[in-house]
Amino acid sequence: MIKGEITKLRASPNSGEAIIEPSDRFDVRCRKDFECAADMALVLTTGEILIDLRNVQYLDTTALGALLQARSKAQAAGKKIVLLNANPRIMEILEIANFVRLFEMMAGKA
Repeated sequence: MIKGEITKLRASPNSGEAIIEPSDRFDVRCRKDFECAADMALVLTTGEILIDLRNVQYLDTTALGALLQARSKAQAAGKKIVLLNANPRIMEILEIANFVRLFEMMAGKA
């Protein structure tokens, strides 16, 4: 596991997945940490990149932009990003921003 100041990254060689766990406030102060974790996940994984939002209580437009950027990089590398475990408040933000059409959403994994 690699842990930045506010974002954790776990890679599983067996499954080919990488899991990124942003902190409770996914905002401008953790964007750089998240981007580094996402870039490293692209290198470490052969499969999906899972972004586990279970701890996220606050999400701003900077975080939404970081998610879009990670999605673009993943697509360019032939990989997929899946958003996991968003609480109802965060899910509402993702729905309003139309992210449910851009990302696969899952609950109860990771």
